[in-house]
Amino acid sequence: MKRALSGIVVGTLILSGAVGCATNATAGASQAPPKAETPGTAPQKAGGQGGQSAPSGQARQAAAGPIRVVTTAPVAQGRVQLVFTYTGTAQPRSQVNVSPKTSGRIEQVLVDVGSEVKAGDSIATLERSSLQLSVQQAEANLKSAQARLATVLSGGRPEDIASAEAALASARAKLNQVKNGPTPSDLQAAQSAVDSAQAGLASAQARLDLIRAGSTAADLAAAQAAVDSAAANLRSAEAKLNQVKSGATVADLQAAQAAVASAKTSLLSAQDVYETAQQDLSKVSGKVSSVSQAFQAVQSAQAAYDSAVQKLNQLQAGPLATDLQSAQSAYDSAKATYDSATAKLEQMKRGPTPQDIQQAQSAVDSARATLASAQAKLAQLQNSPTEDDITIAQAAVTQAEQALALKKQPYTAQDVQSAQAAVDVATVALTTANQALADATLVAPFSGVVTAKLLAPGAMASSQTPVVTLVGSDLEIPVSIEESRLSRLKPGLSVSISSPAYPGETFSGKVASIAPSADPKSHTFAMKVIPDNASGKLKVGMFLEMKVTAEEHSALLVPRDAIVQRNGKDVVFVVADGKAQMREVLQGLPQGDQVEVLNGVKAGEQVVVVGNGGLNDGDSVRIMGGAGEQPAGQPQQQRPGVPGKSGQ
Repeated sequence: MKRALSGIVVGTLILSGAVGCATNATAGASQAPPKAETPGTAPQKAGGQGGQSAPSGQARQAAAGPIRVVTTAPVAQGRVQLVFTYTGTAQPRSQVNVSPKTSGRIEQVLVDVGSEVKAGDSIATLERSSLQLSVQQAEANLKSAQARLATVLSGGRPEDIASAEAALASARAKLNQVKNGPTPSDLQAAQSAVDSAQAGLASAQARLDLIRAGSTAADLAAAQAAVDSAAANLRSAEAKLNQVKSGATVADLQAAQAAVASAKTSLLSAQDVYETAQQDLSKVSGKVSSVSQAFQAVQSAQAAYDSAVQKLNQLQAGPLATDLQSAQSAYDSAKATYDSATAKLEQMKRGPTPQDIQQAQSAVDSARATLASAQAKLAQLQNSPTEDDITIAQAAVTQAEQALALKKQPYTAQDVQSAQAAVDVATVALTTANQALADATLVAPFSGVVTAKLLAPGAMASSQTPVVTLVGSDLEIPVSIEESRLSRLKPGLSVSISSPAYPGETFSGKVASIAPSADPKSHTFAMKVIPDNASGKLKVGMFLEMKVTAEEHSALLVPRDAIVQRNGKDVVFVVADGKAQMREVLQGLPQGDQVEVLNGVKAGEQVVVVGNGGLNDGDSVRIMGGAGEQPAGQPQQQRPGVPGKSGQ
């Protein structure tokens, strides 16, 4: 605008000079402009003589109509922006009172007011001993359920299957036997079983009769003899034990010493014989026929000598622990035999007791039952198999087959489903217990700063009693936008943010969201701007100014003064070939002292910015520049040292 105004002043000055000094030649000009003449006066001819000549330029312009002096500016190609300015206060995007999911006593609070935390950082811990026990119990329950499921899936045990297979084989063999009849060996075995059962019954009956009749004189004599023999053995064992305990006598020692001396003499004699045999076998007595026999005699004598010395040493050292133990064991055994024989003799003298008779009678009854079973089996084998026998044997085979199938797969599909369900329930219980244990540690749900510490260690916390207040480090700036600008604003637009706290510094941001509905009272829409606060300079509560770039594109620009109103329409005057052309235009976005035009002009065309007030379409115009005026469309004359600019 300043440029346009300066052009007006300069143009006015140039116009005044042109009117008052038209007859003065310009000093230093390469060609003087034509002199202006008084209207109605004929120009002088060359040499000072008057006469007829061609009309001058002013005469031609007067004949064509008045010439308007204007100032122009080119239609420029540039970028335009639609920027909306708003103010607002920075607020945290997230703020929460951190509470535990389960109730418990606070063990530790790991942060304080002003502490900066990251998402996932631990804030506080609750007592966890009972929760850890719950996890261990849940793990044990899961292992038990898994073991049960593995047992169900694995089927029967090998030993049970083998037993069932053996029972099936026996039942099939029995069926074949019933169908084919008994073999001679089966009959012989059955007869032998009957004979053995009869012998057993006779023996049991005889035993019962003997007990009932009591002991005879011969039985008493035999029992007394057994007592006497046991008593003699007991006395001998007792004497031996006493002897071992008392040690060796003088006579025993003397005898042992004599045995050692005798064995030594024999050893020396054998050694002499061996040495003689080595030198000359012919000098040895006839008992030794070779050197090897003499050597063997020496070894035998040496062994006899060593045994005698060992026995003497043993007698001198006293009895060994093994000798005492052996003697004591022999005595104890003899004593037990004597006590048993004495008790049996006393029992025979008293006669049989009711218990003895009952036991003997039970033995007789058992023998009779065994005989009856053996006789029945023999009779069955001797008789031909009936249809009932075959049916019974076949039923036994069927039962054995069913038993084998059950052993191979003792569990049904329902058992498998039940075991699997138990595993699933135990798994969920373990997951729940682990989650409860994890929930005992309070963690930051997002990055931010602790602004309040509400509970201390030892206090009870629950979902209704928060421990700390956490404010997020991410900021947002809420603003209200007018309904008229709603169509131009949308999420994602770039925002330039400034703060009085940081003069000359700007921060970038984005439009995050715009409310889908307006406030019913103010009829404005809530918009949120998210600043890029990586530096952390922007703080909660700061007053901020935001410039939202709603639109930016390339456009044709003309000065505001170039647009005038004609018949209620926006028009501009374009200078072409010394004429003013009026063109209707459609204004777009304003850009400082310029305006976007959407049609009617082209880049580089000259539009009138000064002198377009009474200008009409088709008027002759002269563009006024800084070095003088000239008709539109003709080259401008230049002054010495001052270059002219066409179209300005």
